[in-house]
Amino acid sequence: MAMRGLGTDNGTTVKLRGVYAQSIYEDDTSTLDHLREAVTILETESKRSQRVFGPTHNITRTVTCSLHQARKALAKRESSIAASSSSA
Repeated sequence: MAMRGLGTDNGTTVKLRGVYAQSIYEDDTSTLDHLREAVTILETESKRSQRVFGPTHNITRTVTCSLHQARKALAKRESSIAASSSSA
């Protein structure tokens, strides 16, 4: 809804998509596919934010930090699944 109304390059849109992705990677019940989706969203928004606002803007730094956290959550989940598969 925000993308249609405000446009993809709007700061509010970038922040809302970042919060959406954050809600996914912070949820312990998120599937691998959901975590991958969160990373994809944040990669897109990080690039967009750097292009629109610049690398030092608060929105860019927040989205980039969230991207690092999402990647860590994904890696942790993948290694957890790999560990449980190898012990089975």
